[in-house]
Parts: sequence; C-alpha cells; structure tokens
Amino acid sequence: MKVNRLCAQGKRFLCLFLVLLLSGLLSGCNLISLLIGPWVYPERTAVSFSEMTYTRPDVDSYLAQVTSVTNTVKENKIAYKKQLSQLTGINEGYWNYYKMYTLAYLRYAINTNDTFYSEEYIYLSNAQPQLSQTIENLYVACSQSEHKNNFEADYFGTGYLDQYTGGGTISNQLVALFQQERQLIQQYDTLVANPTVAYKGKTASLQELLASAILETQRQDIINAYYTQSNQQLGKIYVELVKVRMQIAQGLGYASYTDYAYENYD
Repeated sequence: MKVNRLCAQGKRFLCLFLVLLLSGLLSGCNLISLLIGPWVYPERTAVSFSEMTYTRPDVDSYLAQVTSVTNTVKENKIAYKKQLSQLTGINEGYWNYYKMYTLAYLRYAINTNDTFYSEEYIYLSNAQPQLSQTIENLYVACSQSEHKNNFEADYFGTGYLDQYTGGGTISNQLVALFQQERQLIQQYDTLVANPTVAYKGKTASLQELLASAILETQRQDIINAYYTQSNQQLGKIYVELVKVRMQIAQGLGYASYTDYAYENYD
C-alpha cells in the first residue's frame, strides 16, 4: 500500500489545485504549488468553520526539514528504510501548511479589512514558491538516487520520478517571479476590495458615495468617476502582471503564458 505522498504533475513544475485559494478575476490558477493527489488524504474530522484554529506554520523550520531529507537522500549514508521514513515524515508539515494557508485566505476573503489574516495570507502566499522549489529539489534527489525504484514502489508510484531525473525547473529567478506575481495580485485585490473615489471634492468609499446618491444619474457619475480613477492604478498593475507572467512562461519553456495556462490548468 502506498503511503501518503506529495505530488506534482505537468512538465516537472508545480501547479496550485486548491481552488479555495483562488482570489479575484486575475488570480485564476496563478499560484504554483504542489498538486495533491487524490489517492490518500489525511484523516478528516468534521469541524465547524468558526471552531477552526489558525496557527502560523513555521515555514523556515519546514523548509529546513525538507532540505535535511534532501541531503540525506543525496548522501545515501543511512539505510533505505530510514531515508523512506524521513521522506514520509515531511507529509504532516506539508498538510498543515496548506490547511493554515487555506484558512487564512478564507478569513481574509471574508473580511479584507482584517489586517491579521491579510498579513498571514500574504506571508504564506509569498512563501509558497520557495516551498515548491525546496520540495522539487527533494524529488530530484530521489530520482537520482540508487533507491529510485524503491522510492517509487513505496512512495511515489512507478515511473513518477522519471520527470525529475534531468533536474528541477523552479530556479531562484522563477521563485522571485512567482513572488512578484503574487504581490501584484495582492495589490490588485486590495484596491478592488476597498474601492475609494474622489467625487466633487470628497474622497470616500465607493459604497458610501453610491448609498448617498439620490438620483440614478448621480450614481452613474460616481461609477464613471471610479472607473476613470481606478483604471489608472489597476491598469498599471495589470500591465506589470502580464510582463511577469510572460517571463514565468518563458522560464518554464513556453512561448506564452496562454500556452502555459491552457496546458497546466485544463
């Protein structure tokens, strides 16, 4: 019986499958991550949303743990069974990270003015590209190990590591680009979630101004003013996002971000 594993698909890089983490029109499936296989999940228990407790994962400690396992596999100085035990030992931290990530995002999405969950979501979101890179490095080490076939038989599945034998695809430059992409999306989401507009010498929230408007013509004027002003900010973010995503796609061997998105997000 296969033990629980972390899984990636596509051209050896990692794509977010947790749809709960998608935020806003621009976000789509833009966040790289590990695609969690459907075969084995941690044991689940029913807990109401209000009772779910958030605790920030120690990302640095988890990255150090994964790196340590990677070095163990590379050095190959201990018995295979001990290496396998260390490999399976990273699962708990992985699931906890994504559980807290999802919870932080949902609570941030419910109230975008909640600075605590906003900061937690941003922190965990920015950490994700490096997490993906670190785990990919572990998979590369397993693919190049003399125990490759055993790792596949006991953990990954037959042939799974073949895609990693030539090395990883998530370079430091790509990590930085993915983090830049996230920051642009967060800027966009923040502006859209808390819209303000300058109208007749007064700057206020869009909702407040629309609520105070008596005539439909006033409401339309306010909306037009909002679009005129916000497009200047949002348009710049969008242009930068297009540039960054083109660099991401090209860094992964695609001619365009469209090709990258269609192939990996179905």
